Amino acid sequence: MFKIERIIATDGLGGFWNDDNEAIKMGAEPDGFTYKGKPVTPGFTSIRQPSKAVPLILYMDSGELAFGDCTWVQYGGERAGRERLSSTEEAVSLISKELEPWVIGREIDGFRSIMSQLEDELDLPRALEYGISQAFLDAVSKSKRLTMAEVLAEEYGTTITNEPLRFFTQCGDDYYYAVDKMILRRIPFHPHALINSVSRLKKLMEYVEWTKKRIRELVPDESYDPILHYDLYGNLGLAFGNDIDRIMIYLHELEELTKPFKLQVEDPVYMSSKKEQMEVMSLLRRRIRKEGLELKLVADEWVPTLEDKIDFIKAGAADIYQIKPPDLGGVDKSVEAVLYCKSKGVLPYLGGSCAETDRSAQVSVHIGLATRPHQILAKPGMGVDEGVSIMYNEMQRTLSRIFDK
Repeated sequence: MFKIERIIATDGLGGFWNDDNEAIKMGAEPDGFTYKGKPVTPGFTSIRQPSKAVPLILYMDSGELAFGDCTWVQYGGERAGRERLSSTEEAVSLISKELEPWVIGREIDGFRSIMSQLEDELDLPRALEYGISQAFLDAVSKSKRLTMAEVLAEEYGTTITNEPLRFFTQCGDDYYYAVDKMILRRIPFHPHALINSVSRLKKLMEYVEWTKKRIRELVPDESYDPILHYDLYGNLGLAFGNDIDRIMIYLHELEELTKPFKLQVEDPVYMSSKKEQMEVMSLLRRRIRKEGLELKLVADEWVPTLEDKIDFIKAGAADIYQIKPPDLGGVDKSVEAVLYCKSKGVLPYLGGSCAETDRSAQVSVHIGLATRPHQILAKPGMGVDEGVSIMYNEMQRTLSRIFDK
């Protein structure tokens, strides 16, 4: 059993940028890669700013080192139930004052047990819980000479299968070259499309038509049958004044246009409270089923925590739930969220953010292998290739360790 002798926290960078989505939806004018104007969301110093991370290193008495990264999501800030962004200086200071005294000398006897102790005894921001939980999981895996996926499977009673995870990629602002990459790599879920304004929503139908044609131009083989997933960031509701009848007309047209490919629509509305979001999403889901549409409704806004997801699932508010590890806190919460979704007959989407890091992405692969979500986001970054490479290689290394023994 290892003991922790030392912890180091340092300034780091995320894999993309933090965007003030509220300012963008209010009409912030693009200016090259950035935006003109001032931010409106607490925690932002500009509408688009470099994402940050806090890499952690645990020194063990065995001589082993364990690693984890504290990260925030791209659209961080005090909106939709999320925590505000904080600077790396603030985070490192908090780790020094609160986490370091708690950690030093502590035995690593199991992942769930140490996370339970941490959550009972400290009230850390979720981004910090996320980072330290990665390091704890790494420490347990090294103490047991197992992969992190095997540790999670052992402690949560799941089975790892020798099958690849199903990756989902996002194109960001690069609507065309990025999708070519997704198609050529045979990505099973794409393109996300970043429909983060009403002006972009107006171009969605044309973009869906282009994407369909491009899939068959590049891959004539119909065995490649990707699911098309679009994140609307609430802009469908914004465009139609949250009129459910008009939203449903649009969804009918969108599904018809998407055929023969299947369709997933994320956050068509964004309401001003969790209660309103649950009510409207539940109503939409009932109408979608009643009117015979096959599209899957995806929830992300207003469901950052496990408790939020439980409430939304009880309300019947979506078919698929995005599980963003930085928003949930400890890795244990992401595992529990995936397993809870599966137990309730809804689909877990193990997501996260382009603003995460290579390390947090690698750990997400282990969560995915231990829990088998419906889809898993390739991260960090928006370049497609980098996130897919980092996560695919970690998946292949891990499966080889487990099944080639």
